Amino acid sequence: MKLIKFFGLVLLTVILAAGCASIKPAGDEDILEIIGLINSGNHAELTELSSDSFLLDAEILHSPAIIDSLWFGLSDSGFKMDNPVILESRPPQGSDKTLFGNSPETEAFFSRYIPAQSMFFRIGTDSADYAIILGPVGNGTNRIIAFGGPF
Repeated sequence: MKLIKFFGLVLLTVILAAGCASIKPAGDEDILEIIGLINSGNHAELTELSSDSFLLDAEILHSPAIIDSLWFGLSDSGFKMDNPVILESRPPQGSDKTLFGNSPETEAFFSRYIPAQSMFFRIGTDSADYAIILGPVGNGTNRIIAFGGPF
C-alpha cells in the first residue's frame, strides 16, 4: 500500500512539473520586446531569436546567415517601426497566410512550421502595418517565425 501511495505521489509530481515546464504563448510584452530590438538595430539578437525556418513575406529562409543578413540589412537601412500599436494579438489562422503571400511556399510554411501555441500579431506603425508570428521552437523559447509587410 505504501508503494502505491509513493508511485501515486511521484506520478502527481511529474504531471505537475510537466505542466509548469510548458511555455506560455507569446504576449504583448514579447512582441514589444521584438519591436524594441528591431528599432534599436540589434540584428545579432534578432537572429538569435529567429526560428531556423523563417518566413519573410512569401520566402522561406532556412539559413541563420541569411536571416542575419535580413536583420542586418533592415538595421543598416534605418528601418524602424515608429509608434507601434498592437492591432491584433491571437493564434494564427489559415487565412493569415495571404498576408505573407499567396504562394506554394507560404502554404507549405503554414502547414509545416507554425507550431502550436504560436501567436499572430498585426502591428500598426506611423508608416504601415506589419504581421509577425512568434511561437515556441526547439527548447520551447518563443521565437520569431514570420515577418510580413508593409501592408
